[in-house]
Amino acid sequence: MDGELQRTVGRNIRRIRATRGLSQEELAELIGNHRTYVGSVERGERNLSLRSLERLADSLGVDPVALLAPPEHGEPGPGEPGPGAPEPGDAEPAEPTPGAPGPGDADRAPRGPAAS
Repeated sequence: MDGELQRTVGRNIRRIRATRGLSQEELAELIGNHRTYVGSVERGERNLSLRSLERLADSLGVDPVALLAPPEHGEPGPGEPGPGAPEPGDAEPAEPTPGAPGPGDADRAPRGPAAS
């Protein structure tokens, strides 16, 4: 597939950068480039030279070969959320309404009409 290695390198850079807690801007400063350059590399839009690959690997503290390795089984592909990421359309949990019954309150709620 044309450009697949570029996308693989980009995914690996993004994954390693995120693991290291670096923003795109911080990585860009380390390698002497602009944030938009890092973004385009991570999207697989740049055809990197070996020198650029070495500079990125050095800044991330990994062997350049690690950036070329295909993703292992179970790692997210391009545009896929990682493990534990919310799925599109997932709603944030709503804040409970004060005084409203919450989980576990059903056991304490009165059942049926009160006997006189």
